[in-house]
Amino acid sequence: MIGFTLAIIAIPIFIYFSTKLSAEWNKAASVDRYIESRIQVSDLSLPAVSYITDSKGNIISEITNGQKRIILAPKDIPQLLKDAFVVTEDRNFFEHPGVDLFAIGRAIAANHKSNEIKQGASTITQQLARHLFLNQEKTYNRKLAELLYSYEIEKNFSKEDILGMYINAIYFGNGAYGIETASQTYFGKTAAGLSNAELLFLSAIPNNPTLYNPSIHFSETKERQERIIDQLVDNLKLSPAQGEKLKD
Repeated sequence: MIGFTLAIIAIPIFIYFSTKLSAEWNKAASVDRYIESRIQVSDLSLPAVSYITDSKGNIISEITNGQKRIILAPKDIPQLLKDAFVVTEDRNFFEHPGVDLFAIGRAIAANHKSNEIKQGASTITQQLARHLFLNQEKTYNRKLAELLYSYEIEKNFSKEDILGMYINAIYFGNGAYGIETASQTYFGKTAAGLSNAELLFLSAIPNNPTLYNPSIHFSETKERQERIIDQLVDNLKLSPAQGEKLKD
């Protein structure tokens, strides 16, 4: 019921501030009817690498669709990495129903004033919806679709599944999608084998894979890693002593 109520509140707010949204929305009898007639989410599968092996199990070839990704189960993703993305991307992740109303309100007000989309307020669920079903264009219609997909994702999947899929989905630069591929690309080992400092170093990249490409901009990536560590300390996910040790 909370998700249903918040969705009813969120979407009219979005429409109020945007004259560019589809008029079709006003014809819908209810949020659920509108969503269910146009948006259905029953699967969150991602493209992953397929391997061809010989009779002894040695890899002789791999097949991708352009996104090199090895998918980890949510339980196999290190907790500190999950904490890092929640703290930096969506601090209310475990409380909201896929949409952060207060963040959206601030962003919509700013965007309405400038008559263009300058501020975002995307939750982790919205970012996942964008990765799976939409594109990166900055339009009000795309933003509305993002809200609808997010609402439906939250109805059908647990927070743990959503967070895990998000970490598997995001781009870490240099052709690496998801934390497991990033771990092997940058450190030559699995995510389970990374130190906490290495995990947090990788967590710095997806915010801007070009700016925080460690192969070219190592110092910028390191600075962002340290900012993430500070945020984890501020949010009681690390002690001050642990944070300082990880920066070394």
